[in-house]
Amino acid sequence: MSDDLVTAIIPTFNYGRFVTQAVDSALAQSYRNLEIMVVDDGSDDDTREQLAPYGERIRYLYQKNQSVAAARNTGIRAATGNLIAFLDADDIWHPQKIELQMRCLANHPEAGIVAVDRLPEGAVSWPMLNGSTHLKARSITVDELVLRPLFAPSGVLVRKQCFEVAGYFDPEFRNAEDYDMWIRIASHFPIVKLEIPLWWYRVHGSNKSHIPARQEAAALKVLDKTFAKSSPLRNRFLLRQKAYSYAAYAAAQNFTSVGRELPASMRILRSVLLWPLPYRRQEVATSLARPKKLLIALLRMLRLMPRAAPRISANPPNLPQPSPHREAVQKSTM
Repeated sequence: MSDDLVTAIIPTFNYGRFVTQAVDSALAQSYRNLEIMVVDDGSDDDTREQLAPYGERIRYLYQKNQSVAAARNTGIRAATGNLIAFLDADDIWHPQKIELQMRCLANHPEAGIVAVDRLPEGAVSWPMLNGSTHLKARSITVDELVLRPLFAPSGVLVRKQCFEVAGYFDPEFRNAEDYDMWIRIASHFPIVKLEIPLWWYRVHGSNKSHIPARQEAAALKVLDKTFAKSSPLRNRFLLRQKAYSYAAYAAAQNFTSVGRELPASMRILRSVLLWPLPYRRQEVATSLARPKKLLIALLRMLRLMPRAAPRISANPPNLPQPSPHREAVQKSTM
């Protein structure tokens, strides 16, 4: 495993209540050659004050509010390392995340991205890691990524060269900017994924998925761009049909999560019209997923089945303690 410098980029906007936990999880990494950069996208809460005690242990960049895509781009351009790891300000990393990704990258030097899974919903502790057993990576094709996002920003380690070739995050996207980015990178570089959960996703009232119509519009915009006349995928008709079908199915799931069963049902029907064949088992959580989802939506509209309770995360698993430096500064200012 090399000891190359990795730049951790943490974009944030009005997440003063969460960002220090993200920073603490980056500082707790077992891989030590890590540059930690917080890009503040115009916060007007107490973000700056929350981060001040870290001093020189992190780099703090402030910019006028633009978008999370623009904040990540600012971080990429300012990064000293040739490897980039993203961490959303409301997420948490496993202490060995970067170490295991670097070991995997050493085994797959051709890869542009090494991705990992997120912790399953409801989990209260990190998985037990067993050495090399967890370094078995699978390749991910551009076709797979077009159908659905298979990882998220907080789970990736990316070669900086990827952005020089594929371009930066598209600031025109307010949602699904990462979906667009991974498709573009996968068109130029191999991607591998360690299917172990090494980051934690916080569910709270400000998550983008709580606005399903916006999320759906962004996903469709990404697909329109992916299959545009200038795209290398423009002639992939079957892939296009299945991708739009899966986007409709994903939108149905998002509408169901906020109790809107009628629009969810309409999108399931649209999904079937676009792709009448069953999805493959590895593409959905259960067999006959769409008929089952439609039946559940109809039963809920008829009030014959209770709605699922809103999801709110519990505390982060095994959250690292604040660094001694930060604690000492806090005590000295009291």
